[in-house]
Amino acid sequence: MSLHKPLLPPQRSPKPPQERYLLHTDTLRLIFMRNQIVLESLIETPLFELAVSAVSAAQLHHACERKRGDQRLARAAYLLLRAVEICPWDAKVARRYGAMSAGLERTGVVLDGHQRQVAAHALSLNAVLVTAEPVFMGVPGLPQEDWSEILPLGGHCRRFGTLPVGR
Repeated sequence: MSLHKPLLPPQRSPKPPQERYLLHTDTLRLIFMRNQIVLESLIETPLFELAVSAVSAAQLHHACERKRGDQRLARAAYLLLRAVEICPWDAKVARRYGAMSAGLERTGVVLDGHQRQVAAHALSLNAVLVTAEPVFMGVPGLPQEDWSEILPLGGHCRRFGTLPVGR
C-alpha cells in the first residue's frame, strides 16, 4: 500500500495554532499499539495542532517497508500521515540542529542522530515534543509531554493545565 496517495486534506487552522505538538516516533508507535492513554490525548487534540517531523515520518515509512505484510500498520500509517502536518526539514532546522548538537556535546548530553534531529525540529517550530523517552529532558529549552502516562491529580501539563485534586 502506498503511503503517498491523498485521502483527505489535512485539517488546517485559519491561524497558526497556539500550541503545536510534534509527535515523536515512540509516540507514533504507541498510537499503532493502541495505547489507550495516548489515543485519548490524540483524540482530544485538534488535528491542526498535531505535526510529525519528516524524520519521524521517514522512520515510520521504514517500519512499514520492513513489515510489508502488516496491512493494519500500513493503513494506520497512511491515515495518520494524511491527517497531520508533516513538517519538512529545512535550512532553519539544520541551523538549529548544528547549534543544539554542539551545545549538547559540550555539556555531555548524549542523543542519537534521529533524536537530535527531532529535538532540533521541535525547537525550531516552538513545538512541544510528545515523547515517552526521558533522554530528551537533557535538551535545554525543549518543552515535552509524555502522553503515555496518566497525569497525577494536582499535576500540571501545558495542554491541560493543573488537574484538580479530587476529594
